[in-house]
Amino acid sequence: MPVSESLFAFFDVETTGLTAGVDEVSEIATILTDLKLKELARIEMKVKISSHAKMKPEAAKVNHYDPEVWDREAKPFGIWQKWLDDQISSRFGPRGHVAIGFGHNAAFDRGIIDQYYYKPSRRFFPISYHCIDTATVGMMMKLAGVIDVPNVKLSPLREALGLGV
Repeated sequence: MPVSESLFAFFDVETTGLTAGVDEVSEIATILTDLKLKELARIEMKVKISSHAKMKPEAAKVNHYDPEVWDREAKPFGIWQKWLDDQISSRFGPRGHVAIGFGHNAAFDRGIIDQYYYKPSRRFFPISYHCIDTATVGMMMKLAGVIDVPNVKLSPLREALGLGV
């Protein structure tokens, strides 16, 4: 399928920690757009954490994790999977098409989703392996003198580019 018939999937994942093979997704948000950045759909949800996963104190602080809130609001990860599969297949037909992923540290986010939720179920993952990473784009812009930021963390990049929260 030609790139001109694709979508962007802007996504962000919060996790129970940063250790691959141990930590899990605790929150996920995704906005699908066309290539002209017209928003087509969005989802944001807290994710149920398996009984063997442990929320690390550092992650809990950064992610504002509250076990009572998660007990009340968290949903199985499969709800996000179905949403993403349905959004893409409703536009391009069943299986085989991917959205171009876009996010801050996108490779980590995409990797943890794939490792824990798509590979075990042997399902097709409809976000491209090749993602656009804001940290990489920010570093290129900084080196080219397009933006002046002290680092390429999300907050300085957002401010330098005049983007809202």
